[in-house]
Amino acid sequence: PAGTPNAMAVDAVGRTAYVGWFDSPSVGSSSVYAVALPHGGAPTLVAVLAGDILQLAVEESGTIVAGTSGSPGLLRIDPATLAVTHAHPTLGCCNAIEIERATGDIFALSGCPAPGAYRVTPSGVGTFLFLPPLGYDETIPSGLAMHHDPAFYGSPTPASEP
Repeated sequence: PAGTPNAMAVDAVGRTAYVGWFDSPSVGSSSVYAVALPHGGAPTLVAVLAGDILQLAVEESGTIVAGTSGSPGLLRIDPATLAVTHAHPTLGCCNAIEIERATGDIFALSGCPAPGAYRVTPSGVGTFLFLPPLGYDETIPSGLAMHHDPAFYGSPTPASEP
């Protein structure tokens, strides 16, 4: 495809990679393509989105979550029907997104209209978590990661004696 790749995510079973491209020449839209894994092949167009693609993630169900420069710009793409819906009604400029596996909630760092870190439920309800430091009003962090399989190490702290 013409343009510049800027985002990529792989489905939970590792059979499909989704790649987000800025359309060329930067026309204010982006395209999301699917590529079969592990051997690749010709990319298949999944969606054309308004705004610049910033980030992709894939939910356990296989639904693609895209962060774009628009507002609203946190989107869900159904790869089976190719339907695009808003994951949240107002969050935009989502340059970092991650799916929490236990709940299916989306964690997003949004740059507009109200900058900050948000938790968005599968039903689209968003909760403001915090405003990251370091001049966040001028820059948007571009990565977010979770440790999905935490484990305990060492001996537990004994309970306090009465």
